[in-house]
Amino acid sequence: MHQTRPLAARRTRLALLAVMLVLAAGLLAACGQDKGDPIKISRTFIVSVWTGDAKQVEALTCKDWQSVTRGWAAEGDPTLTVDIDHATFEISAESDDQVEVVMSGVVTFKSAENQTEVRNLDEDGTVRFTLVDENGWKVCDLR
Repeated sequence: MHQTRPLAARRTRLALLAVMLVLAAGLLAACGQDKGDPIKISRTFIVSVWTGDAKQVEALTCKDWQSVTRGWAAEGDPTLTVDIDHATFEISAESDDQVEVVMSGVVTFKSAENQTEVRNLDEDGTVRFTLVDENGWKVCDLR
């Protein structure tokens, strides 16, 4: 009976240690939470606006800006084909809670009627996305 107490106490300490390790791992995971790739988010966002994918646009937009982007998505064309393979997306500034992505290069649009429009953003003006951290990067401004 004398040896049961130390064994029980040791099990209790081990159980407490295990709980503390799980909590510590959870806190570390929360601190290092993946916010997503701001370049991929910006690319997906702009194509979703142009093609009228309202659900995707809303999912990638910050809460304060969703009423604006809903209108943009409503004007998009779901039959539009967008080629952004010749566009460049680069991070121009980044902090813990905000990142800026600049889009330049060439974008080509092709309608369902096979009409093609090519936009050279280097001549027309680059596009600047501002993303904020709302449990992941969300687009919150576009200029």
